[in-house]
Amino acid sequence: MRLLVLNYEYPPIGGGGSPVTGAICQELARKGHHTDVVTMRFKGLPKFEQEGRLRIFRVLCLRSARHVCYVHELLSYLIVSFFKSLRLIRTNTYDLIHAHFILPTGVVAYGLHKVTGIPYVITAHGSDVQGYNPDRFRILHRFLIPFWKVVLRNAKSITSPSHSLAELIEKNNGQPYPIEIIPNGISEEWITPEAKEERILVVSRLFPRKGVQYLLHALEGQSFGCPVDIVGDGPYRSRLEDLAKTVQDPVRFHGWLDNQSPELLALYRKASIFVFPSIAENFPISLLEAMVSGAAIIATDLAACREVLGDAALFVPPEDSSAIQKRIFDLLGDETLRIELADKARRRVLENFTWDQVGTRYHELFVSITQSNIPILPATETREPTRKVLIVAGDIRYNLGDTAICLSIVRMIRKVSPTSSVVVWGHGPCFSDGFDNVEFHPPLSFEGVCSFFRADAVLWGGGQLLQGNRSQIKILYWAGIVTLLRLLGKKIMGFAQGVGPLSRKHDQVLTRLACSCTEVMTVRDLKSLITLQEINVPAHKIFATADPALTLFSYPPISQNFDQALSQVMTVLNSVSTLHESKVPIRNVLTSAGSTLSLSHHSHSEDLAVQDSGSSLKHERTKCDTPTIGMSLRYTLHHRSNRIIPFQFLPAAMRCKTLESEDFSRFLATMAVLCDRVIEECGVNITFVPMYYAPWETDVVIAESLAQHMNHKERVTVFKPSNGVEDIGHILQGLEAFVGIPMHSTILSTSLHVPTLALYYESKGCDFFKLIGQEQWTFPLEKINEPGGPNLLLDRICTLWQEREHVRLDLDHTIPKAKGLAASNADHLRSFMSYR
Repeated sequence: MRLLVLNYEYPPIGGGGSPVTGAICQELARKGHHTDVVTMRFKGLPKFEQEGRLRIFRVLCLRSARHVCYVHELLSYLIVSFFKSLRLIRTNTYDLIHAHFILPTGVVAYGLHKVTGIPYVITAHGSDVQGYNPDRFRILHRFLIPFWKVVLRNAKSITSPSHSLAELIEKNNGQPYPIEIIPNGISEEWITPEAKEERILVVSRLFPRKGVQYLLHALEGQSFGCPVDIVGDGPYRSRLEDLAKTVQDPVRFHGWLDNQSPELLALYRKASIFVFPSIAENFPISLLEAMVSGAAIIATDLAACREVLGDAALFVPPEDSSAIQKRIFDLLGDETLRIELADKARRRVLENFTWDQVGTRYHELFVSITQSNIPILPATETREPTRKVLIVAGDIRYNLGDTAICLSIVRMIRKVSPTSSVVVWGHGPCFSDGFDNVEFHPPLSFEGVCSFFRADAVLWGGGQLLQGNRSQIKILYWAGIVTLLRLLGKKIMGFAQGVGPLSRKHDQVLTRLACSCTEVMTVRDLKSLITLQEINVPAHKIFATADPALTLFSYPPISQNFDQALSQVMTVLNSVSTLHESKVPIRNVLTSAGSTLSLSHHSHSEDLAVQDSGSSLKHERTKCDTPTIGMSLRYTLHHRSNRIIPFQFLPAAMRCKTLESEDFSRFLATMAVLCDRVIEECGVNITFVPMYYAPWETDVVIAESLAQHMNHKERVTVFKPSNGVEDIGHILQGLEAFVGIPMHSTILSTSLHVPTLALYYESKGCDFFKLIGQEQWTFPLEKINEPGGPNLLLDRICTLWQEREHVRLDLDHTIPKAKGLAASNADHLRSFMSYR
């Protein structure tokens, strides 16, 4: 088993938790576990040490003293140790994280668990529990208690050295929690008892809570005839030294001593009496040291001390100097009592508290945890290693075009690596699009950030992410994301990217930076490949494929029952007169998500009842044997201006002003006249197929607003899918022809061999039709508002309608080749995943 151990203190620095951590780690290493420790560095200590299976990594932090660590120093360890641990995790497969102290190291363990999924165990030591230490961290604990509970409740197990501390943890947690009681220990070889002298010894940090002042008060005005040795350091030392001046017997302060130092061992060997006057304790290591050294012990009557000492000591009430004085007299005057207590204490510690026994308890706990996380498979079953694949893609939440790309990528991953878990960095789609067993983590969420760290492989792309004509910061944003992933050591594949235009120099530099962070790049058209080569992206990592959305639908489709598909999703619009009578401004129509329409399905000869804002209107539905042309419209001219801030992030008032512009009104009026003439000259119905559903700009509302301007609105329907991309496929497969502005509406329609005319507003829409040999069926969108433009477009649509069977035959030859090229994305993905 490989363990990652976290503690801000590790020998030779720190207090009681430090030697405990060191001893447990050494025992676990002796029992065969590979144990890596991440702790604080201190002056004079090496950055790295190794002893057999135990490795110690000391990270540079803010620490000014060996014996005490302040809040800002703890914070520095929290940050630095997190990133150091992540680097270790990238090169080592850890089974478990063991954090000493709930705060701050538990926070590091919790963060690592959320990022990597590695379970963690926490060992509490006392000062990390609210109410244990009244003179330290009291206010800080109250502020941090919510975080404390989160860390605690996400741990696989909590261990406590004493029942009293476990009860305090449960009290603060507000609910019972399974806590393992594993005491601290000591090595029986640590010291060999020798002939004792009449000396009093205290080993403690020098804080008010440790109660050394009460011992000094007990010595005032009395002469016991024996020296007093005080080992330890802390902020209360100067006050204690002043008190010691009033004591008749010699009192010597030795300062901080390592528990392996010859000086400390000599003091333990000589001392016949050990005094432990602490006010609050968890499981004091110094008591174990005194027990194994053969000293008679006077201790405060605390539950933790009782757990350690049993009946092998004399107990005094907390903060009671007179009781301490009396017990010292008792021991100095009765050598038999001293020997009896010393022998009893040594037997007790060797029977219950050796490090070998403690290490065995931790070993059993860790094995039970790691084995419970391993799925049990039949002996004959083999299993591919599970990878965590992160997809960093475009606007999946509202854009069905980007959703189609993402869905096709997910399906390719499932084909290439069936056991991989898939996470998409972004909001989930607004429809249920068949993303089974796929997690969606919003970019600004904690889980979204953690997904960066957890990923084994990253697929970046599936949209027009590297283009400089929409926003001046778009490429900067994506280059920053990819660079961050690379700095985190992730292997990245650029997947089916559409690149360009890149007119500005800094766009070219940022794109080259982003592409240099990838292991391989597939681009969905030849122009993108040439663009990358022109800006000096290495040619060996770029491969021209085709848009993966081509692979979503099979042809011929499974069902040709267009009437059934249409009847389930069709809506009929209100009349223009109703809209004008209510005097609803176009701004309100465009900024809302559209009216909530209820649909009742009847036979062909019956009407469809539509209710809108309390009014009930009836329209005769055209029978479905009338041929239908599909249209996917979007007002895109406002996206062409190169803003610093993308359109969707503008204030609502600015977006509405743009959508109420004269250009937009002219666009609606022109398209309304055009659609009426298409219905008249081709003898068809029109079904609008919206692809974009953002609250600030939805294609549904634009289609409905357009239809309000039409004369033949009774022959118009607006398709509203309930399951997203799959429903789009069902409706497209029954169309006789299709006219689309959104590029992916035309890609999906041609993939189903539907004769299609693309109204393109940037060269990418035209490039795809060049790939499939359909360039003659493209029309630049900006010509619609030019003189004669609508007539040219009408002629093109009518020609497509007349030649639709010939166009379909052409698609029968070209689309399978394009689909094969799109499927080659999976081949490059397979190579990339094999490399990982």
